[in-house]
Amino acid sequence: MDGLACFGNDPSDKPPCRGCSSNLVEPYIKCAECGPSPFLLCLQCFTRGFEFKKHESDHKYEIMTSDFPVLEPGWTAQEEMALLEAVMDCGFGNWQDVAYQMRTKSKEECEAHYMKNFINNPLFSSTLLNLRQIEEARTADTAIPFKPTDDPPRPTFDSLLSRDMAGYMPARADFMEEFDNYAEWDLKDIDFVDDDSDILHALKIAVVDIYHSRLKERGRRKKIIRDHGLINLRKFQILERRYPKEVQDLYDAMRRFARVVGPIEHDKFIESHALEFELRREIGRLQEYRRAGIQSFCSAKVYERVKHVREDERRKRTMLVDVLQYIQDGRACQQWLSKQAAIDAGITPVVTTITTSGKDSLPFPLPLLSPLPLLVMVPGAVTLMYSQRCSSRNTVNVQDCYAYLSAFSSQFPLSFSDLQCTTTGRRSAPPLNLTGLPGTEKLNDREKELCQVVRLVPGAYLEYKQALLNECRRQGGLRLAQARALIKIDVNKTRKIYDFLIKEGYINKV
Repeated sequence: MDGLACFGNDPSDKPPCRGCSSNLVEPYIKCAECGPSPFLLCLQCFTRGFEFKKHESDHKYEIMTSDFPVLEPGWTAQEEMALLEAVMDCGFGNWQDVAYQMRTKSKEECEAHYMKNFINNPLFSSTLLNLRQIEEARTADTAIPFKPTDDPPRPTFDSLLSRDMAGYMPARADFMEEFDNYAEWDLKDIDFVDDDSDILHALKIAVVDIYHSRLKERGRRKKIIRDHGLINLRKFQILERRYPKEVQDLYDAMRRFARVVGPIEHDKFIESHALEFELRREIGRLQEYRRAGIQSFCSAKVYERVKHVREDERRKRTMLVDVLQYIQDGRACQQWLSKQAAIDAGITPVVTTITTSGKDSLPFPLPLLSPLPLLVMVPGAVTLMYSQRCSSRNTVNVQDCYAYLSAFSSQFPLSFSDLQCTTTGRRSAPPLNLTGLPGTEKLNDREKELCQVVRLVPGAYLEYKQALLNECRRQGGLRLAQARALIKIDVNKTRKIYDFLIKEGYINKV
């Protein structure tokens, strides 16, 4: 079996002879010492003792031939290979064409030999089974399970998503209402008769030509929508969000030219400018490091941390400058203070409706505020500020707040039981009930638990997951900042989704 020719029956499948460059015909010679590429010679060059570079005429050699039996005495290895190729070309059961292609066996012989040695023989079937198992083990990591496609989506009729898709029906690859939907009305009553005058006949021909031009415009618009992938509007918007704001502005400006340059050229243009923007930003960052005297990336990490701390301190020192323009408007001042306190506490800002007893100014003079304004929310009244000691430990001392309130008790007709100390934001919402929501059946148990905790519907989660997977596959990794730029939802939800996908192995960090 070592001498079996490893090429097909077609002479063009074999490499040419290294001596005379002619097509090799069995039997031919293979040098056993030259490699790794096979050094093949025809019999004529071998008998002349052809030598080339490192190959010498006294090297060991192998005779490559298929003229010997393998499974049955009357069938050579070359005929076995020819039978398999003929069955692959003509199909199983088409023994007449198989025999015609082989030319050395009848259809009865081909059928009997194939059924005996490749179908019914238990010894040979076990060999095929072992080979199949090896092949499955080798390709198991790249196998892709079948699942129904969601692109384009298939919404229910008259739903909001169906209206966003302009009534597109994926099963028919057509729209519920065509562009220029009433174009057929202009020629529905036209009838060509023999006694029409030349002018009337020309008029009818012109109407038909106009109708054809309207059909061409309808087809052109369909082609643009199909080529640019504009059916799945939500996926299209998610892909836009992965670009920075400067590239998004360019994207919006160049959108009207997309129909002219084509989808591939348009995407290449946008991607090239996005890459240019990233390179310019990276060059600017490296130039900033060099101006600061930094020459290693290890020092750059320390520099970035110190820079963020300095910016936070500067922001805290100047954060109360903006409140001066609201000093005469108690309601606006109160909302600004609430927003700043929520941001500093790391929670989502909540704008609370505030009553000031019909006055525009605060019912008490504003004291000097500490750099970290934690707040005590008083329902139905103004927000009360705290002392410097509270900000140092990021907590609110209720006794200090009570003492502070007692100084203004005449202006606050409230009991202390109405006070709520909010240093951790809103009360946690109950888990989302996924029963009956579309897309729930596509989630596993861990994904369902995540959607319940972050209160995210399955359809939105699947879209965000696919967007993050595509971006991670495109860049070879994904950072949290990129995920937040791609998914425009609450940053805390984005972090939970990002951490979950990292933990489950769907994506990886850069």
